[in-house]
Amino acid sequence: MTDDLRSPIVINGSVRRSFIFPGSSQNAIEFFQNYPQIFDLLPHISLVNQNGKNQFRLKYDTIELGLYHVEIFCEVEAKLDPANQTLYFLPAQFDKKVKAQAGLYSLSGQGIYTSQSKFVVHGQDTAVFYQLELSAQLPTPWGLRLMPELIRNRVAASITQHRIVEIADAFIERAIYHFQA
Repeated sequence: MTDDLRSPIVINGSVRRSFIFPGSSQNAIEFFQNYPQIFDLLPHISLVNQNGKNQFRLKYDTIELGLYHVEIFCEVEAKLDPANQTLYFLPAQFDKKVKAQAGLYSLSGQGIYTSQSKFVVHGQDTAVFYQLELSAQLPTPWGLRLMPELIRNRVAASITQHRIVEIADAFIERAIYHFQA
């Protein structure tokens, strides 16, 4: 395993979505503030641990191209802005950072996860304006070192963008389903 970041793989994906949540804005905010439940609704993202009431370490974990194991650890802090009815997950600082590492077919390290959910009354329901972003610079696995950096980063960007869209779309579907269940 190596932690060489001289020629890292740049991971970056973001998405914006809006959807109608089948409940009042108060019910929506309360549902979204059940943080462990919310993290369970995010595919490829899991809660690793909690630091206090509103700080969390999350792990993005996927197998890409059927071969490369990608793990990105992100520390976040949940902050609710009641005046604007907006819930934020912003970068936080934990005492112990995750060391960047790469193997033959694996890469892992520290990243940045942010999301924002703005809740707006929409009749008896709530319009939710949701955005999600994930970024990291990870060491290149040995299996990809011969690929030109520009091509490697384009492939990584395309895969990451696809995954972020997948995460957001599945999260919305799951959140509505679990609220109604």
